[in-house]
This record gives sequence, structure tokens and C-alpha cells, in this order.
Amino acid sequence: MSLPTSSLSSVIYSQGFHFTCTSTFDSKYLPDHQNCTLHLLHILPPDVYADQYELAQRPGFTSALRGTTDIELPVVAVAAEHSVLLLDVDRPSRHRSDFAVDVPLHLRYARSAPSAPHYHTVLLPLPIGFWTCPSPGAEHVLPKQLSQYISPDMYPSSKVYLVSQIASAAPMSIPVPVGRLDDLAVVDVGTASVMLLMLAYLAVVSSRTARRLHARTSKQE
Repeated sequence: MSLPTSSLSSVIYSQGFHFTCTSTFDSKYLPDHQNCTLHLLHILPPDVYADQYELAQRPGFTSALRGTTDIELPVVAVAAEHSVLLLDVDRPSRHRSDFAVDVPLHLRYARSAPSAPHYHTVLLPLPIGFWTCPSPGAEHVLPKQLSQYISPDMYPSSKVYLVSQIASAAPMSIPVPVGRLDDLAVVDVGTASVMLLMLAYLAVVSSRTARRLHARTSKQE
């Protein structure tokens, strides 16, 4: 069996609190064994979460998420532990030397602080790509890059081949807007002012509507 020879590069396309991590595989040689499978492991810090329902609608992979799954909580309300997102990537065609996997991810609201900077930087580890190929009868040990995130029982009869990273192993950085407690008074006054203005607007509109209906009724009589 020819060993898989692949390389991996990842980049982030961000828009506010929502971003896409695009991982591009460059596969020079695909494994001969048709039962070899390709996987992509995302390690998500507490500031980042994946929406399982959104992932289920994406083509090209199936996913399993371990860790915090609540998509509404801010970062202060979740455990200070990383979540693990494991993708089983559809086997690429032999006629394609490169292909991309787009994974939608989201940022949680950051912790507010007095005199805090307007942005907080979240460091997202690079995804880890790997092949698993059947190799029964031999003892297999997961690479150390995977052993702390994946149970050995997941691939008991398979040999694991890591996909090499094209870029350095430095994590990707994402700026997150941060609320400042110094601005809380301004926000409270602004919110109250807007609510009062809306209440006054509704009162004026209701009064005009009532007068118009009353005038129409009087004419009909």
C-alpha cells in the first residue's frame, strides 16, 4: 500500500463574531486502500464554538463535537476548557490534487472589564489533519499531537498518518470586540432614552389613529 502524502494549510476569513476556517489539503499521493479515511481535528478554545446543526448542513464532511455545545452563553458562563471538533472528511477524487474544507465557527461574547481595550485576541490552534488506514494485527499508538484529544479506541485497528503543516505551527489570531465597563453608564442612558422615545412615538401614533377612527365613525353617523 502506498502511504498517503499530503500537506495542509489553514486560513481564517472573519466577519465580526462569525468566521470560516478554510483548510486546504494538497494530496500528492492518496492511499491505495479504499478504506483509508481522512480526518480534520479542530481544537476550540472557550471563546470559540461550533454550531452542530450548521455543521450538519455542510457538504464534504461529517462531524462530532466534544465539549461545550451551548451556542448562547458568553465566555464567562462556560467552562475554561477546550472543545474538540473532529471531522470525517469525504475521500477526495484521485483526479484532484488539492481540495478545501470550510468549517463555520463563531466567537462568544468576551468578558467586559473596566478600561479594557476595544479588542481581545483569541488564539485558535491550527487544525490537525490525519489519515487512518486499516492495519489489523499490529499495535498502534496515536501521535502525541492527537493522543490528548482522541481516544485510542476510536481507531484500534488502523495506522494513523499525520498530514504535515505547510505553515508554522503558530496558532491563528482572531480579534474579538470587548465591552468596556466604563461605557456602561452611557449605554444605560442611551438605552433608556431610546425606549422613552419609542414609547412616546407609540403614544402619538395611537392617539392619531384613535382620533382618525373616531372622526370616521362620527361622519358615518
